[in-house]
Amino acid sequence: MHRFPNPGSNLKNIINCFLYIYEHIDRNETFGLHDMQELLVLNGLISSSGNVGIEALLGGSNKDLSRDKTYNQCKMYAEIYRALGLIQSGEKALLYNFTLLGDHLANATLNRDPLIAICFIGMVFPNEVLASKGNYQLRPFAAILKTMKRLNGVLSRDEMILGPMSLNNDTNEKEFNEMCQNLSNLRLNHVAFEESLSKMTSERKISLVTAKNYTRLPIAVLRDLNWAIPIKDKTNYSKNQNSFKLTNQGYETIINAIEGFVDIRMNDLKSIDKNAIHKLSKYSFYKTLEYSGFDTTNLGFNFSELADEINVLFDSKEVLFSPFQQLNRELLFSIFQDYKPTRKRKSVYIPEKSNNQRDEGQLQKSIIPVDIRIDNKTNEFSKKIQSLLKTNSQQETALLIKQEAIKYTKENFYPLIGDIFNSIGIRCVIPPHGQNSKRWDAILLSDTDSIPIEIKSPTEELHISVKAVRQALENKIILQSRKAEPNQWNTSTYVVGFELPNLRAEVSELIHDIKNIYNVNVTVMGIDELLTLAIQCSAENTSILFDDLGSKRGIISV
Repeated sequence: MHRFPNPGSNLKNIINCFLYIYEHIDRNETFGLHDMQELLVLNGLISSSGNVGIEALLGGSNKDLSRDKTYNQCKMYAEIYRALGLIQSGEKALLYNFTLLGDHLANATLNRDPLIAICFIGMVFPNEVLASKGNYQLRPFAAILKTMKRLNGVLSRDEMILGPMSLNNDTNEKEFNEMCQNLSNLRLNHVAFEESLSKMTSERKISLVTAKNYTRLPIAVLRDLNWAIPIKDKTNYSKNQNSFKLTNQGYETIINAIEGFVDIRMNDLKSIDKNAIHKLSKYSFYKTLEYSGFDTTNLGFNFSELADEINVLFDSKEVLFSPFQQLNRELLFSIFQDYKPTRKRKSVYIPEKSNNQRDEGQLQKSIIPVDIRIDNKTNEFSKKIQSLLKTNSQQETALLIKQEAIKYTKENFYPLIGDIFNSIGIRCVIPPHGQNSKRWDAILLSDTDSIPIEIKSPTEELHISVKAVRQALENKIILQSRKAEPNQWNTSTYVVGFELPNLRAEVSELIHDIKNIYNVNVTVMGIDELLTLAIQCSAENTSILFDDLGSKRGIISV
């Protein structure tokens, strides 16, 4: 039985995930599964145990990658994209690059469905793109559609399992006919059908539940490409049966893209020379684009002459062959004169490497020195501090400012935090509210580095929570991914709130886990600690070094 990967049952989501990856990875870069995790999980496109974003990464992450939920979900997405010809891998199976076919799908300004449909029809096993278990020969979606047409236009999920998905060779007309006849007979005897299905799964050493999971992608494709609709059928079966019925569009796909086409498999390529393979590949690719609605009038060569040559080679201009779904990467680069990616995308999420790093940092106390003489008198917040210090001690000054801030919403509290950091000699920028490209609430900047800050106002949460710590991790990874500001990986990411955490042990444990799993330094600071530093700087005309802030991890104590 052919085993389809099972990352989800919604074709639109599968394609949207590919489009998002394409949009956020340079065409000149190779990428891996952790790059896909970083982009898809952190941006909420895939989830783990009901969680999205950083919660999904934290909840599903495991140093044993076979148990890392989102890693394996991305692995299944990648397998689908490779089978569709949208990405390919070279010497390393888990290192990918985009193909010309993937380029056209991503950059299409027209309806993508015709091209997506042809990609599924073009899916075939065996091929030089994906290793498949077993010696079967199968063009699965074409086989499913042809079986449906043969069997009065309907096919149930379990018939799909027992029939076209379990064919040994769908090019063998005798085997195909016997399969269809067997299904037709079994429709009249429900008990015999169940016995046959049980026998088949037992022989293949898989459970029926697993076999049904392998049908999730085919069913999603049938439904979402409008090839078939779900029905309850009591005409073709011995009892009322949940099934799928071909639509007019499904019939048209069979006529326009499958029937009457010369179906070229890997074995057929052994009998033609390299030059013919080059011509077949170019013709098939540009014919696919033409069928999908792309303008192919300016190709730089005479497409009509190429079509005539294909007609001589195969006695038909209608050939069913998809080079990006059947040929290896090196041959495709040669045929289409495409360029190879020259660099690997810099991943910011590589948990299995950071798992092996020892945690030698101090979690509970982190002291920031104050030792640089500057002129603070021109800073407005420093002027306010100087005014208060004339009649109050440093501790009283901090308390007065804190009491004033206790009722602040984020509209007031965030700028206050920015003013405090600026008063200690660190440039702090508060992004405009609602700017999705910058998830952090504030950011500290130097010429070559930055520190993202997650801020919690007292009206949001009085004490800093573990959720805020997770959001600080997300800020760091998104900053690294989107490169909005220069940022060194070892530089801390901060949480600043009104009060330090009530549950310090839980927060410290989470900071420890984040260091071990993601190799990210998270630093937590309350307004007491921040005001103490600012007032000390103002009173002594000193400042804080950016690197001193950037090198800390844990809960700040001054």
